Amino acid sequence: SAMDGVEYLGTIDKAKDTAAFVKAIQSVDLGCQLSRAELTGIAMMEFMRVGVPILATSIGGMPDVIEGGGGMLVPADISVEQLAEELHALISDTARYDELRQSAVRRAEWASWRRAAHEVDAALAGID
Repeated sequence: SAMDGVEYLGTIDKAKDTAAFVKAIQSVDLGCQLSRAELTGIAMMEFMRVGVPILATSIGGMPDVIEGGGGMLVPADISVEQLAEELHALISDTARYDELRQSAVRRAEWASWRRAAHEVDAALAGID
């Protein structure tokens, strides 16, 4: 069923149709992950990589991902009402959203797997 503001894109295989996947995630205003348990959240890194700001629960490694900007954290036990208030506040404050978006764009290079792999490689090289 159709919902105002929601567009169903169907299944996208990001391994086989990378262009469609990138186009789809670039088309959203805010990447969201409301997990109660998550290490880092690959999807959140993918959104940031294309300059889309994120909203995620303050769990696992998400505070480390967000600390440089480009997103906002909410408690893992946030109620639906509190989440609606957070989203309404963000939608209502254009300047705040614009800064979040600009911060995500600035951090796009940081959110690359290449950078992460180099950092892991460098850390492992230092282990004797």
